[in-house]
Amino acid sequence: MSYIDTFDHELVGFFGRIPVYHPLVEHEGAGDGEFSCTPTQLVIGGGSGEHLGLVIPKPDAAVEWFISEWIDYIKEDSKFPEGISKDLLERWEKHLHKNLRLPKSILHYAGWSIETSHRFYEICTSRAFHRPFLPEQDRALENWLIASVGEFVFYAMPELAPTIETNYPDIRQHVKDFFYMNILLPPPGYPLPYGRKIVDGKVVWGNSRWWPQNR
Repeated sequence: MSYIDTFDHELVGFFGRIPVYHPLVEHEGAGDGEFSCTPTQLVIGGGSGEHLGLVIPKPDAAVEWFISEWIDYIKEDSKFPEGISKDLLERWEKHLHKNLRLPKSILHYAGWSIETSHRFYEICTSRAFHRPFLPEQDRALENWLIASVGEFVFYAMPELAPTIETNYPDIRQHVKDFFYMNILLPPPGYPLPYGRKIVDGKVVWGNSRWWPQNR
């Protein structure tokens, strides 16, 4: 049993071999490895008893990192989507320049040690990822990590980033590329125990966001 199993949450995917969770309740932790989280956030790792937790307090900020990566990509290769105007792209870039947050405000390493960080680095460079961290290309691990999470939120859980479509008009009409796809989920049918919820006063284990039979 891990720390996150003390309150309701759902499994939304795996980051490598580390489960990714969406809290279903507001939870106040005691600090250090016992993290606080809310239903507006994501958590990579379940805390004590599992991989130590990495909380994403501001998923919308992670999405903006992904958008920034996407803009760099199309400008570098001159692959402008049909129908996107220069003025619209400049509006997006202006908003990004004003609002792009530093990694330390997007990632919260709950109780991590140097050893934890080292092991996590090794996981992230594994070729088992669809798009592993490449030091010579990605500049910094946190850049790659935030953009990976942001891409996932943008496509799979947009409700965690409700301001994106307001701040970046028509963004979903034009952003169709994916670069990372690093948060994945086994297909339905696997008897995974991850995730929990209270039903009729009893704890039910195996709560996945994507599998209706487990909800």
